[in-house]
Amino acid sequence: MQVNQVVLVLTLLVWVYVVAADGNPASGSVAINQLENRPIKFTKYRLANGLRVVLAPDKRAPIVAINISFNAGSGKEDREQAGLASLVQNFLLQTLRPEPGRELKPFEGVVNPERASYFSEFNASQLDSMLSAFARQMRPPDIDQAFINEQQNAVEKQCSELDNSRFGRVQEALLDVIYEDSAFNYGAICKLPHFSAERAKSFFTTNYVPGNAVLVIVGNFKEDDARKTIAKHFGTISGQVVRSNMPLKNQRFSTERRKILKASRAKAATYMSAYLTVPSNHPDWYALNILADILGQGDTSRFYTALVATKLAASVPEGMSESRGQSLLRIGAALLPQINVDSVEAIIDAEIARLQNEEVTQLEMDTARSQERQYSVEQLGTELGKASFLARSTLYYDDPNRVNTELGRMLSVKAKEVQRVARKYLVKTNRALVIAKPDA
Repeated sequence: MQVNQVVLVLTLLVWVYVVAADGNPASGSVAINQLENRPIKFTKYRLANGLRVVLAPDKRAPIVAINISFNAGSGKEDREQAGLASLVQNFLLQTLRPEPGRELKPFEGVVNPERASYFSEFNASQLDSMLSAFARQMRPPDIDQAFINEQQNAVEKQCSELDNSRFGRVQEALLDVIYEDSAFNYGAICKLPHFSAERAKSFFTTNYVPGNAVLVIVGNFKEDDARKTIAKHFGTISGQVVRSNMPLKNQRFSTERRKILKASRAKAATYMSAYLTVPSNHPDWYALNILADILGQGDTSRFYTALVATKLAASVPEGMSESRGQSLLRIGAALLPQINVDSVEAIIDAEIARLQNEEVTQLEMDTARSQERQYSVEQLGTELGKASFLARSTLYYDDPNRVNTELGRMLSVKAKEVQRVARKYLVKTNRALVIAKPDA
């Protein structure tokens, strides 16, 4: 059952700016040197029906990974369609099966406002069967009303369990505060309308078309064999008119947006804020990632030192999102019992002000760069991770070579750039904030 994908996104999206595929990452300085000094080689081409293909063969790899991603996230919904993207993906994951008699790893998926992705890994000898199964995914599904009702009931039940998560309802409320009238508001998933099977099919036939997709294969396979197999299974799918991507609506805050929640089951307060920033292909996005690292990443970061080391908070998660629209820089604090949330908010604001007014140290820059190197190892240390990165960067920006340039751009950020973006974006009139207080 795949309905828990919805709650997974709701509760975990906060702290990661890229959802990487599962797998055991490479580790150590050897892996870092390989990523920085050995570019990932790939070939990119397009089928006549519009499907973009990226192939990255590597005979040293132990397996093959595949990722097919569609411009079919919740950003394609309107307010009355909230939840359709996840519902359609749940259906496809339950029906997406290899040919009978083939022992293959189950398919997995992730859906967010900007894409729906499906991925798996296998041996090169299984390439034909896997591509056949993935190609069937682009045929109109037989969605019936019974399935719609089942999924809606399951999602509503899962969403009710957000109360058991420290940041669940806070995250939901934060997105609701930021994206009041936008499909980027994941909170709307927990308020599913009862739509028909016809509406779900219409969402599929509009968005799950070749010209709206990217197919990526990475690992130990022969490129010629892959091209022939792709042509056999995907080349016969007719091209369709692709609905143009709606421009992502920029949010404008005239003043800080703030909401207070009463958490009946909570023993301590929870703080979460988000600052509106820039698309992830904007030059400032790289400096904002380093800024987020300095503020809250690791036990030498400013928030950790000010809040966790002083026994005011149990954790201080932070992160930059990756978006074609306005990425969010998020700051959180899971307070310990009996700690006053107003005092914690004051400390967070004071640390931000200190960074805006005092120079970032060389040690902080070196630590942040080391953290970004390690993050790249975790992202690109598996074939699934590489496939995910290539698919995302091609779908978003038609730039698969971002896989070879992103880390270098991150490492080239200067201390003065970090301070500049802190002054520009980390201002209260650019912030949404949600606080959950225990209900005494």
